[in-house]
Amino acid sequence: MIKHLKEVHRKLYLPLAHDPTPPSYQITPITAPFLYTDANINVDSFDNPNQSVKVEISNVGGGKLHVERIRIPRGFEKWIKRAEGSKPATLTSTSEPLELELKLNLRTLPNPSTENVVELSVISSSKRKTFSQILLRVQPPDTQSTNLTLQEYINFGEITTHKVSIADKREGTEVTSTEFLLIGDFTLYQPNRLEITQKNESTFDTYIFTSKNELYYTLDLQNSGVVMPREKKTGIALRSFQQTVSFPNVSPALFSKHTITSDTDWLIVPSKIHITDYGTTELSVSVNVEKLKPGRNVGELHLAGEKISVWAWNKIANETTLTLEKEQTDFHHVEAFDEQEKPLPIDVVSEDELYQSVMIFGDVDFQFPRTGEERVVYLMGDFNDWIPRTLFLEKRDDNYGITLSLSEGTYLYRAEIDGEMRLDPKRLYEIVCCKHGFASKLEVERIEQQLTLSNRTKQKLELNLKSTTEWLRVKPETVVLPALKKSNITAVIRPDRLIPGLNLGWFLLETEKEPIRSLQVPIYVIGVTNGVVPCIKQNVLTFPDMEQSNSARIPLELEIIGQGRLKGEIQPSTVLRFAEGNLDVQNGNIYEPKTTQALVEVVTERPSNAYRKSIGASLITDCYLANLRVRRFEAKYEMTHLLTDPPALYFPKVYLFDVPKQAGVIVKRSDGKAKVMCDVEISDELTESGLLSAKSDGNQCDFILNPQAAKNDGRISDVIKFTDNQSGMSLPIQFAADMIGSNSEIDVTEQGNVSNNILLTIKNIGKADLRIFEVSFKYQRFYLTPHLPSYQSTILPGESVERNILLRTSVSLLSKKTFGFFRKATVRDTLIIRLNDPQYPKGVFEKEIVAEIK
Repeated sequence: MIKHLKEVHRKLYLPLAHDPTPPSYQITPITAPFLYTDANINVDSFDNPNQSVKVEISNVGGGKLHVERIRIPRGFEKWIKRAEGSKPATLTSTSEPLELELKLNLRTLPNPSTENVVELSVISSSKRKTFSQILLRVQPPDTQSTNLTLQEYINFGEITTHKVSIADKREGTEVTSTEFLLIGDFTLYQPNRLEITQKNESTFDTYIFTSKNELYYTLDLQNSGVVMPREKKTGIALRSFQQTVSFPNVSPALFSKHTITSDTDWLIVPSKIHITDYGTTELSVSVNVEKLKPGRNVGELHLAGEKISVWAWNKIANETTLTLEKEQTDFHHVEAFDEQEKPLPIDVVSEDELYQSVMIFGDVDFQFPRTGEERVVYLMGDFNDWIPRTLFLEKRDDNYGITLSLSEGTYLYRAEIDGEMRLDPKRLYEIVCCKHGFASKLEVERIEQQLTLSNRTKQKLELNLKSTTEWLRVKPETVVLPALKKSNITAVIRPDRLIPGLNLGWFLLETEKEPIRSLQVPIYVIGVTNGVVPCIKQNVLTFPDMEQSNSARIPLELEIIGQGRLKGEIQPSTVLRFAEGNLDVQNGNIYEPKTTQALVEVVTERPSNAYRKSIGASLITDCYLANLRVRRFEAKYEMTHLLTDPPALYFPKVYLFDVPKQAGVIVKRSDGKAKVMCDVEISDELTESGLLSAKSDGNQCDFILNPQAAKNDGRISDVIKFTDNQSGMSLPIQFAADMIGSNSEIDVTEQGNVSNNILLTIKNIGKADLRIFEVSFKYQRFYLTPHLPSYQSTILPGESVERNILLRTSVSLLSKKTFGFFRKATVRDTLIIRLNDPQYPKGVFEKEIVAEIK
């Protein structure tokens, strides 16, 4: 039957005889369906833990190819899944490539730190033959940014102990001694009575009574060491020297394993910490009190190339020794602590008045010369974490300057003037090269004052010097005073640890030998400021569950220190803002801090990542004191978003003036709890031109792209907005269409002396494919041979096609009146060619064809 139809077609259209000369090449067409895919797909970006890849499938052979699905080998289904909505499709040689989407869950990669390879198979045809193999490679990026939010320091406060030694003689002649360190706050609340009662063979109930409270301990001879106070009824520890530290990771770096170390033996940390992407890791840090030395203990944690300061204060308040004799059966001991011994016969004098008034924030002035009318001038360095555009320099008479307050330490910095690096001209002798480039170096020292100790006795005294407050330090820690001699010590004050107003403290002089005697030297300081300073009391804000269109507000509690006016705003976050405008607070008392609550809200009408659960922001103020211009905080929230599948409306490779194309978008809620009824909003430019139209049916929106309404070729892009009728949530998605246009040359010429033998030549002189949609004659008086198919035909750049135009010789075309014996007749018709060439109106080429017939 097929051969018969081919023979009828050949005789009907009378094709011209082919040139008998054989060509120098041979073409073997692919008559059977043949599947083609890209054999390699690589994923090396972890910007999103839930990514997707698309596989394009084309039929480059003849016939029809039925594509069913992509086969995923067993064992890989955990991190590779087929996207929902992937339906079987039938492809021909002229069909657009079929895109099948695969979902990747990067959190469950079997080898997260190395390359992951899997072979995928495309299942096609009714016989389920595998026509193509695809190699998918997933590997982490070369450079991963951890971008951790690290705490500045970890403070364990003051750790004081009471030492109890129990010498047990009941087992025989050999004496076994067990030592316990009872933890308590014995600095401010001195113990006045100790009571120990034997509970059983090796356990003792112990009470320490202070002026504030009653502390209970359980002493077990089989477990010596540090003992925490407990509540007697429940046995729950009232105080533990452990602290949980949060490290938020706001980067998409997955499976980042970091080693955390401590430079001291009293600080206990886990050896490794696992930090998830877009998550928060809780790290438990604890103190081995036995390893603490008396006084201030300072250490550092090292994590991800950063240092975190850790400190604790330890002091043994008193010591009690007990002896258990063999004859004792019911041991009960009560000890009343003696009042403080008479003070040491030492005089403490200072040549200057000892810290009557101290500026909490000392000023350091930075100056840079002016060279013209500069527009952007700012300072950055260690004091603002090298964040650009947070410390703008003020324009002065002959320079640019700013006054900052810096505590003790070494600072690197430089100015940026209209994008040009500038070093401090006053410190050109101190220039260093750091990870931020060349920088000026500044050394800032703390306030120090010399004190004189005078020994009034005729005996040599060996003393320990301790400070009981964090804003004061005494050095050296030990001193030897000869009889009737003097010695100098240094008192160092930390102004940044002072509070506005009266600060009370003392340092302690204590003998090393028994009996221990001590002397407390009181010190008072008036802390003053010359401006206002903000302090965020809670650096993590937690918002309740909310939908994207609804607003939620959480107070950001601030403590304003100092007298003056403070202004500020939230930067650089685009999701958070102050609900009632930018911050503007006035504090009128220089000695008392003021507490204010500024409401912070999530800007829910702006689109945000549906997978993001937290966001970091900064409070930027006009305060140039104490390095508190930039204060970071974090907002955690659970927000329901609208999601679209696919996430963008994209029409790839659409030819100008082609037939309309259709695509669908499904809208869902991220929590999946409610049905979505959406309206779609398209810009006036797209709707008025008739290029794009939409029809919404529930959560399904069908879009129709009309290529005949396009004015030019190239990329067309815009934003389409979906709005849920019930919740009011809205979601904009990107719309894009790649319109393909080309340039052609069309020539219609007669061949030889034969008037009804006309040659049609179509040449593609453009850079893109030339697509011919239709070739026809208005009155059907001519036809083409060889025949151009009525469906689409493509001419590649630089190529051309030639076709002969022949007159139909059917008698019905010419009547006897028009066409007589030995007479000529003129036949006219209009050739119409529709193609993606914008030089013709709406892509239609028209030309009149005339033939003389005898």
